[in-house]
This record gives sequence, structure tokens and C-alpha cells, in this order.
Amino acid sequence: MKKAYLYRLYPTEEQAALLQQQLDVAREVYNACLLERREAYRMAGVTLNYYTQANQLKRIRQDCPDIAAVNFSMLQAICRRAQRAYDTFFRRVKAGQTPGFPRFKSHLRFNSVTFPSYGNGCNLRDNRLYIQGVGTLKVKLHRPVGGPIKTVTLKRVGRRWCAVLVCEVAVVPLPATGRAVGINLGLASFLMTDAGTAVEHPRPLRAAQARLRRAQRSLARKQCGSHRRAKQRRRVARLHEKVANVRRNFQHQTAHKLVQAFDFICHEDLAIRNMMRNHSEVLARTMGLGSSPQVVTWPVGACVA
Repeated sequence: MKKAYLYRLYPTEEQAALLQQQLDVAREVYNACLLERREAYRMAGVTLNYYTQANQLKRIRQDCPDIAAVNFSMLQAICRRAQRAYDTFFRRVKAGQTPGFPRFKSHLRFNSVTFPSYGNGCNLRDNRLYIQGVGTLKVKLHRPVGGPIKTVTLKRVGRRWCAVLVCEVAVVPLPATGRAVGINLGLASFLMTDAGTAVEHPRPLRAAQARLRRAQRSLARKQCGSHRRAKQRRRVARLHEKVANVRRNFQHQTAHKLVQAFDFICHEDLAIRNMMRNHSEVLARTMGLGSSPQVVTWPVGACVA
């Protein structure tokens, strides 16, 4: 199976500028792919695909020195990214979902580039990550890489940089425990086991609401387009990032404990948003705004071994 490892990068100021330059080039190529697809269909009714656009990269690299400075396989991955955006759009249209037509990316919405072949423009050398056109970057390997590296993704998180190494790892079965558990997701607590043990949610958003409120008010007072507004926007994004990190870490640790302790896990297939909406309707009826409360039965949807 494939497993992703996330590591923090510590580039110098010059290397950070070069990384940002590669990200800008990748964004320009992605937007150009979308524009070419739109204009080809609007003017001639022609639907372009990945191969049509990827075959133009060699000629484009001859005319554009900034595009020629980045890795060729990385540019091919950008063309595949545009193809996936259109494939996802048409899949949602056929399924009757809200499609979301592929749109152009600004510098705030394009945060990652992928090297699809390890060793082609990227290489890990003794706690250093080599990137073509950037040089050797310091990387914090807080845990060993689990297997042969297949792809490398450079990701910008705020003003920091991370590397995602996708590796092939061997599947090792966990030792059998002979135990089974049923869990019920709830609103008052994160989950409740069939033994009556409740796992409380840390509620990081509620804990950070006071700081977020002050940060958002300060952001609203800043003038649009100013440097102070951009600086305050990064502060607000950092607060939301901390909330997301706490929530993600809690979910992973809880799932890890359950998988380690039980061989068979059964849970209800619940729609939490519907539960919250129905809870509000029941509360309104209880307060005399409607009929008497009704008992809502939620079906058991899935069992995970």
C-alpha cells in the first residue's frame, strides 16, 4: 500500500523565493491549461485532453525560459491536474451533484506542486531534500521514511513549506485481540462505545473563538489591498490552521486506539448535519413552536472489520 509522510522544510530566504517562483510557474501553466480548454471548446467545439496539452510542453519550454527552468515531469503533473479537474466536473454533472466548474487559481489558492517520479528532479540525501532549480533543502525527518519513495509533493502552508513523501510500505497485520466494539457518534460527545465509555471532543474551535473574534475584527478594520491586511490575514489563517491541526490529530489518535484495541468495529452510518438540523426542529417543537417531538431512528449503515 502507499503511505504519505509529511515533513517540515526549512529553506533559506533565497530557497523560499525559488520555491515560490516554481509555485508561480506551476500556477501559470495550470491556468493556461484551463484557458486553452475553454477557448478551444468555445471557438471550435473541440475538447482537449491531457495528451494534447502535454505534447506542447517542449515547444513552450523553448520559448519561455522561466518554464524551462522547472522540472518537466512536474509540468506534466500540472496538466494531469487540469485533466482531473475536468473529469471531476463531468462526473458530478452526470451524478446530478453541484458540479463546480474548474476555475482559475490565484496565488492564494495554489499551494502545492508534485514531482511524480522520485529521482527525476527530486532526491533525498542524508536529511536533505534536493529539488531541481532550488538546491538542497533542510528537512526535519521526525520519523524514518517507511519505504521506497514514489512521489514528492512540495506544499506551502501559510508562510511555511512542507514535503509530502508518498512511499510503498508493506501491509503488516495487527495482532488479533478477539474483541469487538460498537460505537455511536453523537453531539454531546465525540463517540460512545457499547460499553458506555464516552470519548469527549476537545472542541478546539470553541477554545479559540475569543482569539479568532479579535483577529477577525482587526482584519475587518484593515484597508483592502494593504500590507497590514495581508499580515493580519495570515494571522487569522494561522489560528484556523491550529484548530484544524488539533481536530485532525484527535481524530487520528482516536481511530488508532480503536484499531489497535479491537478486531471488529461496528458503527452507525449517520449524517451529523441532519442530526443537528433535526435536533433544532425537535427543540422548536418542544418549546411550543410546532407539534410534539418525534423519535428519529437512524439506520445502521456499515460495519468495519
